[in-house]
Amino acid sequence: MNDILRDSIANIFSGISKNLVDITHQVTMSPSEAFGASFWTTLLNLGTTIVMPFAIAILSYFMAAELYQVYCKANGEMDLQLVSTTVFKFILPFLLINRTYDLLKILFIQINGVIVQIGDKVGLAAQNGSDEYVTWYNQISGMSFLDKMAYLLQLLPLAFIMKGMGVVIMVIVYGRLFEIMLYWIFAPIPFATLIHSEFSQIGKNFIKLFAAVLLQGGFIILCVVLYTQLIQTVAIKADMEGAWQMIGYSLLLIFMLTKTGTMSKKLLATY
Repeated sequence: MNDILRDSIANIFSGISKNLVDITHQVTMSPSEAFGASFWTTLLNLGTTIVMPFAIAILSYFMAAELYQVYCKANGEMDLQLVSTTVFKFILPFLLINRTYDLLKILFIQINGVIVQIGDKVGLAAQNGSDEYVTWYNQISGMSFLDKMAYLLQLLPLAFIMKGMGVVIMVIVYGRLFEIMLYWIFAPIPFATLIHSEFSQIGKNFIKLFAAVLLQGGFIILCVVLYTQLIQTVAIKADMEGAWQMIGYSLLLIFMLTKTGTMSKKLLATY
């Protein structure tokens, strides 16, 4: 019974540590690291050959529409100064579309750099917390056989929560990566609307959404930081109050992880 109880407690704490270490690594991955550099390069090439020409066509339509408005305002006469000014105004958006993926990469690196720094500290906290099960086991080793059996049965929900937490973490983290990839590939299209007075809000909202998805990684890391601190306060308790607190904190972490995307988007939407 002692061996079974010790293994169960060790598995619970190692599961907590593994989930936290995995999430800090997965959140800071780039699309090329997650899905392979060759596959990501292929997607970028598809975006360059298919999405960018479509975005340039949209930009050309906006330029033609504005030139027509200039022509109408000039009463059918060609004003070279107005025409040249209008054409020049679309040169910068054209260059912006052609450099969209480079600009997004710079934004990704800058925001991800902050997340990486936070993730490093979280990884250390998770590894330090994984040793607490020894203290917990030593405190309950003096229980009777029946008490140990009852205690083991009460630990089963916690073990189940640890399994479920790993699945939820994987879904949220890789779902965020899919969202980043889709925004990244189709970014030239909303970038093409930035110059238009009526549709520029589309491009501005896209930039906010892309930054919010990147910022979601920081929210995830901060949730993990708070979780590790809460777990450390109950890890040395040998009674079931500590076990149920761990269950509650684990469920709270899962709930908060599912809300990180909404919170990050609401944060940027207020500005």
